[in-house]
Amino acid sequence: MSDDDEEKGLLNLSRNKYFNKHKAAEIESFIRRSYYLCVILFFCLGITLAATVLAGVYKTSQITESILITVVGPVYLVLFLVLLCCGRHTILRMALVLVVTSFVGFISGFICGANIKMVAMTLKDN
Repeated sequence: MSDDDEEKGLLNLSRNKYFNKHKAAEIESFIRRSYYLCVILFFCLGITLAATVLAGVYKTSQITESILITVVGPVYLVLFLVLLCCGRHTILRMALVLVVTSFVGFISGFICGANIKMVAMTLKDN
């Protein structure tokens, strides 16, 4: 094995290290941005839930209001505490992104379904 081959091997090794560091930095940046976007969506959902429950939007549909108060509220608070406690750990951020995104999606779908049901009941009454 010549010195030239050894230099090429070391050069490829340093390129791979640089490439791996660069890719890791890109992935960490993506996770950080996704995490902050999830946190913003989470707080918007919380404001929406609080406003709808306090305004009494679902007074005609007691089961919807009771589900929002007894199930969604405590789960929201638990996720909020988890975000406060574990949000700084970069390893847990990806798991938090998945859990919070799923929660926001399920609750948004539930609210949309409740609104469609209320509109359908209103149209049926008229």
